[in-house]
Amino acid sequence: MYHLLQSELFRMRKRAQSWILLLVAIGLTALVYGGFAIAARVSSGTDAANLRNDVSFSSFQDLGITMSVGFFSSLLIVIIAAGMMGNEYSWNTLRPLVARAQTRASMLTAKLVALGIYAVLFVLVVVLVVTGMYFVGSWFVDVPSGFSMDVFIDGMGFAMKMLYTNTPYLALAFMLATVFKSNAAGIAGALGFSFLEEPVWMLLGLASDMFKGAADWGLSANVNALTGFGAEHISDARAYATLGAYTLIFVAITYVVFLRRDVTSG
Repeated sequence: MYHLLQSELFRMRKRAQSWILLLVAIGLTALVYGGFAIAARVSSGTDAANLRNDVSFSSFQDLGITMSVGFFSSLLIVIIAAGMMGNEYSWNTLRPLVARAQTRASMLTAKLVALGIYAVLFVLVVVLVVTGMYFVGSWFVDVPSGFSMDVFIDGMGFAMKMLYTNTPYLALAFMLATVFKSNAAGIAGALGFSFLEEPVWMLLGLASDMFKGAADWGLSANVNALTGFGAEHISDARAYATLGAYTLIFVAITYVVFLRRDVTSG
């Protein structure tokens, strides 16, 4: 297991996609944040005051972390999750990996642990870079940065919470890529589900009241409850447990399918 994990981490470190997606997340965040900073610099009146507030650390969590981790990073790490298994099928490297592994379960476990390590490091790097952006942005618009360790620690904690809310989608992408032997299935399925689930529940709720309560057990409602974007009636403990249960279900399906599959036939 240890050697398999070392191998997976080495491959992720050497794979260009791992670095490119990190740079994309940073670049997109810098592009949006830079737009706020430029607008704050050239604006005047009430709009300028609001924009300067967005550029300083008073918006570090609500804007910076939400944008960089909750949106850009979450989407891009799903691509990595799908590729962990989808690439093995498309590159025809799965059979040699299975042959070298002590067991199939240990190979899957090593991939999932490597994915978890990559996701945490991805978010940590993004948060540190975003912190630097806020220092530069505050200097650019000539306002006090408002930085403190309390603000930074709270922001880091919120980033980890957002990463946790993304784990079911990572597990779903990994599962779909394994079941359908395709990167595209994992990416499209996980991202499509994340965007469409809430509108579908809303439409079902309009059709029948019975679906209104059922939506509280979906992923989107519990993600919103943990991140503070809605579903205030759902407690944090229940949201953590529900999202964890979904993650375990998706991972269990992955193990069942892969352990029963005949990989010698492709």
